[in-house]
Amino acid sequence: MSPADEWDRFNPPETIIPSEKLTTMEVGFVFDAYDDYDKGNTVRYAWRLDKGLWTPFVSQKSATFSYLYEGNHMLEVRAVESEGNRYPTPAVYTFGIDSLGPSIRIHGAGDMNIVATSSPTFYIEAKYAQTPDEPVTISYRVDDSDCTPFTSARVITFSGLEEGLHRLEVGAKDDVREHLDCINGLPGINWSNWMWMLGC
Repeated sequence: MSPADEWDRFNPPETIIPSEKLTTMEVGFVFDAYDDYDKGNTVRYAWRLDKGLWTPFVSQKSATFSYLYEGNHMLEVRAVESEGNRYPTPAVYTFGIDSLGPSIRIHGAGDMNIVATSSPTFYIEAKYAQTPDEPVTISYRVDDSDCTPFTSARVITFSGLEEGLHRLEVGAKDDVREHLDCINGLPGINWSNWMWMLGC
């Protein structure tokens, strides 16, 4: 049997994961491989994370990692069958841990938060801590009004406000939270507040 035929007997492990970016500090992976001779029953697996040490080969088809730091990680998985044949390159999967969400800063007009105009303008700074260039959208509301749809706008102007105390709330999320609604205090959306007094 030629070396090429030996490699053809074994398919590389396929890594199956829940998503490309994870928001939990504990992540799990499932992988599998298939051998034409014993249907994968005697295949054993080894893996390593972020170019660390390889684990011993075991029959276990899953791996769990806890307390990973924020940012990008790389998982490698390789497999060997009962006769010791091994695919020359491991399966590789890269993923990111994102539990912090975007940061928000509100820049408003006025001295000591006293605003003389009923049409104040606010400038929103919102960015993702790990990759500042990643798209971040915002939603906002003033006082107890409904939240606006999420948007990429960064300038907010109000008009016709009455004199008195007002509160602006701004929420920000990145693409991994695209399915979330605008609800104050909802996990996964970071919020920032700005209070000001409208008067002469």
